[in-house]
Amino acid sequence: MPDWSTVTPRLEYDRIFSPPRAESFNWKDYFAATGTNPCTDEILFGHVRYLEQTVSERLFEHGKHIFVKTENDNERVARIEVCCKGKLFVTYLNIDEKERKEDVDGEITVDDVVTDAEEVQQSMKRHRVLAEEKEKRRKWDFLDVEEVAKYKDVLSSSLNDLIEEGQYFELQDAVEPRCVFCCRVLANLGGIVIYQVLDYVCFSLQFSIILLFVSNFVVLRPCRSISPIPGVIQ
Repeated sequence: MPDWSTVTPRLEYDRIFSPPRAESFNWKDYFAATGTNPCTDEILFGHVRYLEQTVSERLFEHGKHIFVKTENDNERVARIEVCCKGKLFVTYLNIDEKERKEDVDGEITVDDVVTDAEEVQQSMKRHRVLAEEKEKRRKWDFLDVEEVAKYKDVLSSSLNDLIEEGQYFELQDAVEPRCVFCCRVLANLGGIVIYQVLDYVCFSLQFSIILLFVSNFVVLRPCRSISPIPGVIQ
């Protein structure tokens, strides 16, 4: 078995070049250095579209129920239809019997959503619509406000912006799936991540490996450096 501490992870696009400075990067030089060609086929850029999403677009999922703040300090129950950056298009669930025939569509911002976990729990207990629907055994799928609270400072950031220099992630070897490399981010050039291989872990065949791509970025604790090898992933 080879000494994996001195081996670069083998990727689909395994063209290694010196990490450039962000201000000096340009696509023409990149294509020349990697031997690749530009492609405009939209179907090949699903990962790019994924990374262009904001954190709020990932958290405020379609179909989730939320409490919306009102001017008189009451809350209205609404269902998320779609989230576009910092705006939410919702369907309000009316409590007025005269208007119950039709739900009312509305546009709000993420700041209008009640995200305090304790406040949400209190609202769920006292809200009349929820009490009535509970008797009908209807299931309500509410937004995970605790998860939203964790990322409240980066809700408007794109997923790509969360990948920063100095972070750590795992990278599975394409040829030897038991081996997972610990890598450090050297630069993030609009989704092209320049990384440094620091260490590796080799698991038994029975171990279930989860492929970790940039779209499922995982920050790890710092790993001891054995044989730093610069590389690039797309």
